[in-house]
Amino acid sequence: MESDLDHYASRDLNSWLFLRFKTIVNLDPNFYEAYLYGGQYLSIIKDDIEGASVLYQEGLKKYPDDYWLNYHAGYHFLYEMKDFKRAKISYTRLSKFPNILSRFPLLPKILARIEDETSESSEAVTILLKAYKDLPEDHPLKSAYEKAIKKRGGKIPPP
Repeated sequence: MESDLDHYASRDLNSWLFLRFKTIVNLDPNFYEAYLYGGQYLSIIKDDIEGASVLYQEGLKKYPDDYWLNYHAGYHFLYEMKDFKRAKISYTRLSKFPNILSRFPLLPKILARIEDETSESSEAVTILLKAYKDLPEDHPLKSAYEKAIKKRGGKIPPP
């Protein structure tokens, strides 16, 4: 918490905090927290987007099925990097978790948005329909999914 809080404007992987986190994971490649919290710190506090990307990528190689690493890396790649391909990898991994809709009910909408950007919208409709069917009838997001499906030209199946 008492680290440098100044933003890092360069994109050269030369910020001293990135180099510090990189040294930590070089010394101990299994240091999970360095990937997770280092990526978050570099991305959000320092605006060292490139440095955070490197840490997240290395962390995901080591811990490909970790919920929190995929959650934060997915956000970083989608919203900070606008890298839909890498965001899709992380968010697709998250979609495989049991009962994911109860933990992260907006995940299918995010995946549908990524599909809209990267491929045919028919994939997006398939993702949204699955989520729509899996949500309980009284779920507050049920109508939002219905609107998203119809917006993309899909049809809601009868109950």
